[in-house]
Amino acid sequence: MTKISDGVYKHRNVWITKLEQGIVVDNHLEIFKTYNDAKEFINKILDGSNKIEPRIIGEWHE
Repeated sequence: MTKISDGVYKHRNVWITKLEQGIVVDNHLEIFKTYNDAKEFINKILDGSNKIEPRIIGEWHE
């Protein structure tokens, strides 16, 4: 995972951003409490290589 700026990371070419509601993964509505959960979610959706099950705390709403 590469830090781009405060609250913005990139893991396996997918953006992770911290918003007011929580941490979100680009093009997905799930909200995560930690960056590690977002990282494991990306691993899960790309190829199933996640080591832990990501904890989803909600769904993003506008």
